[in-house]
Amino acid sequence: MKNTGRLAIVGALAVSLLSAGTAFAGGCAPGQPCWEQWNKPRNRTVREPVQREEIIQRPSQVIETPAPVPPLEEPVSLDVESSDFGLGIAGGLNVLFLTCEDTAVAPSIMVDYQPDSDLPLNIRTGAELGSIDGEQFFFTPESQFFQDNLDLTVVRVPLSLEYVTPIGEGTKLFVGGGPDLMIVSGDADNSGVDVDDTDVGLHLSARVQQQITEGIALSLEGGYLWAELDAEGEDLDLDSAFTAVHLVAALD
Repeated sequence: MKNTGRLAIVGALAVSLLSAGTAFAGGCAPGQPCWEQWNKPRNRTVREPVQREEIIQRPSQVIETPAPVPPLEEPVSLDVESSDFGLGIAGGLNVLFLTCEDTAVAPSIMVDYQPDSDLPLNIRTGAELGSIDGEQFFFTPESQFFQDNLDLTVVRVPLSLEYVTPIGEGTKLFVGGGPDLMIVSGDADNSGVDVDDTDVGLHLSARVQQQITEGIALSLEGGYLWAELDAEGEDLDLDSAFTAVHLVAALD
């Protein structure tokens, strides 16, 4: 009985191994042709590695948005057309070279007004204050002031109509003239005669105005003044050439 049991166990193991081999070999047992075909080494395609040189790198196409360009600032120009004074005030000195060989220095304040930028005209008025010493050689022997001196204070109020034309960058030429209100007061040193008179004269002048900065200009003027003084019924000549320098400031 023991031998018979052992044989049964060995037989069962053999059947199990045979079944496993047959299943593994796709139903082929060792020694059969299909068994060798099944266990024959298969040709497997080996993929060769790609050479590094064959890898073509595409350049990155990065589109950058350009930074906005700030607007250009317009430079300050001293062009005449952009520097017109609608209303301006001027302060300076006027020097009168009288025919009596005396020189009078008169501080002055002037006001300029250009009513229309398209119209090349300027209106100038103001006031200046000066003193005149009439020496004795100023008077003829027939004069009541002969061998006498006159100490005069003169207030001149000019009114000019000027033609304006540009002559360069920031430079203008003013040519014109007009009446002058002459207010004279004083006395004679020896006779003590008081002299008070108001008369109207005339002047012609030309001046050059150069813009220095925006709203500020320098004005140089030269001209001639015709005027007379009525002193106790006697006409005294106050004709004179004059030159003036002013600093002009725009008010608008």
